[in-house]
Amino acid sequence: MPGEIFTGSARAGVETVYGTAVVPTRKLYPGDDSSIDVGGTNVRHTLMAGTRSRMRASSRGVQEPGGSYSMPTESAEILEILRIGVDGAPIITTPTGGITTRIHTYLGGVNPLSSMTYQFFDGALPWQMVGTYAGEVRFTGAPGPGGENQVAGSLFGSSLTQTALTGTVTDRTPIPYAGWEAALAIDSVGGTDNYGGTVIAAAQSVTEWDVLAANNNPARIYTAANTRNAQAVVLGEFDATGSLSFLASGARALTEYNDFVAGTQKRIRITLGNNSILEGALLSFVTVDVQIVWTAFDLTGESEGVRTYSAEFAYIHDATSGFASRVRCQNARTAAF
Repeated sequence: MPGEIFTGSARAGVETVYGTAVVPTRKLYPGDDSSIDVGGTNVRHTLMAGTRSRMRASSRGVQEPGGSYSMPTESAEILEILRIGVDGAPIITTPTGGITTRIHTYLGGVNPLSSMTYQFFDGALPWQMVGTYAGEVRFTGAPGPGGENQVAGSLFGSSLTQTALTGTVTDRTPIPYAGWEAALAIDSVGGTDNYGGTVIAAAQSVTEWDVLAANNNPARIYTAANTRNAQAVVLGEFDATGSLSFLASGARALTEYNDFVAGTQKRIRITLGNNSILEGALLSFVTVDVQIVWTAFDLTGESEGVRTYSAEFAYIHDATSGFASRVRCQNARTAAF
């Protein structure tokens, strides 16, 4: 076969020891714009050779493998990304009225991340990257025609090899959330966990959202061990940022502008999905919670000729609930991978 991109696939397994390959146990469904990248470069050496042609030697560089992922947001399909990008030890509970339903709660900036062995077939050759973290976990969406809810970011690994796919993984039928399957809630900061308390009415809500729920700022450590591979991937300072585009004609836009001017902290929740039945009255959903301060306010936006205001934000650690960001997924899975 000539390497048709549409034949590509991905699978993953959670590592017990960081950077030690495991057999994948879960098929993933990334979008066509997902990729894997060998990274690194070989080095040319400039030498005094008595001529204008001075590049007389080269040496091999280190490995810096990585890549990117994107996938439609759906509660049961993003757990692996959340384990390697937000929280490696999620809290899993059974909601009231549930038998097979579970809520998976990921606390950003609190617990160490899991690492995964990631196998990626690019349509021509299969590749395996070990010690893989998600550098970022970003939720984006827009509710208009053709609008989608997406989760995307970068992948950051310790070593990459061209090797055959392993393991047996099963196919599923994901049920992605459309762009209109979203709701925004904004609340004041208080002494209780009040995320989601004040849902914003449609006429005052947002036309698009971009929530970077986790930015892990990863880096690689190399040691003198006669190997091109990184000895470890370290996670840097955690960050969570984003932007919301409000209808300017709604009262909420002015409220949030005034809070921007005053430097008032707020709590936001984006709820995605919440329409597909799991069992009884329990629905499939994803919520993203962040305590924030507005950092910029752009008054020049528009959507279909209608004025919008784009408000940028950055997280402030929620000392009441103990997280920098929080992602909750309600589905019928008992665990990731």
